[in-house]
Amino acid sequence: MYTYQGRQVFETVTEMVEPLHTVVMVHDMQNDNVGEGGSYWRSGLAIDVSRILEPLAKFVEEARGHGVRIWQTNYTNLPDFGSFNDPMVSKRWAQMNEPAQEEHLNGMVLGTWGCQTVDALKAHEGDMVVNKYRTNTFIHSNFELLLRSHGIKTIIHTGIATEVGILPTAWNAALDTFGRHTDTLAPR
Repeated sequence: MYTYQGRQVFETVTEMVEPLHTVVMVHDMQNDNVGEGGSYWRSGLAIDVSRILEPLAKFVEEARGHGVRIWQTNYTNLPDFGSFNDPMVSKRWAQMNEPAQEEHLNGMVLGTWGCQTVDALKAHEGDMVVNKYRTNTFIHSNFELLLRSHGIKTIIHTGIATEVGILPTAWNAALDTFGRHTDTLAPR
């Protein structure tokens, strides 16, 4: 580890994933997205997680056993598209007015079974659940506050929707509050 002006800068992977400052994020593994009987299932759009669910559950349990925090993100909607802004309504207008497609768009409603994480990955006592109203976890959620409050420096991203939710969240995490990129030291 390097020390620069009183700051500790990680040099090795072991330092980077120290449980005191690391969180495993389980992105959007919700009943409506991936669960049998969820709104995406009923619409024929369920994301097949059959090959990743068991290994992911095992990884999460192992991380938890090492004292790593486990946080889940839940993509969240309000009933009747209440969390959709005007551009979202405009983009999805035709789908919102087509009953066969409208159901999955109006899934993952806050407080419903569909919004909850699948049983295999359900939150344990001490885990955090971050409800988000956009795919990027930093937008319209308390995620940044939680990261800062808990002294999180390393995020291990898992789950689904890599291109839609995980990558924007990871990209945002690499930016400082002024929108400039932070430099990252590669392990030597």
